[in-house]
Amino acid sequence: MSSFIDTLKDRRQRLAKLVDFPAVLWSGGNSSRNFPANVFPFRSSSHFLYFAGLPLVNAAIRLEAGKLTLFMDEATPASALWHGAAPTRAEIATTIAADAAYPCPISITI
Repeated sequence: MSSFIDTLKDRRQRLAKLVDFPAVLWSGGNSSRNFPANVFPFRSSSHFLYFAGLPLVNAAIRLEAGKLTLFMDEATPASALWHGAAPTRAEIATTIAADAAYPCPISITI
């Protein structure tokens, strides 16, 4: 697992050397499943995956000076009922070596 975290931190440090301003990346949201041509499951934005390392639905990350801040809401009790237990925001933040984690400040749905 440490090589996963080391890789993510290295990517963030390399970005910090290239830009001196914050960047916010959104993972994306679930697509409508009632469209017959939509046969693929959710996939996060490629840029989000590159820096966060996990395909999180409706999450955002802020990158600045090599630091990552995660913004995502906790799973609801209804979500646990239908989809099973999910890791907490703090557990996910630890997994991706986020420097901080907060609830998503805005509701983003597509």
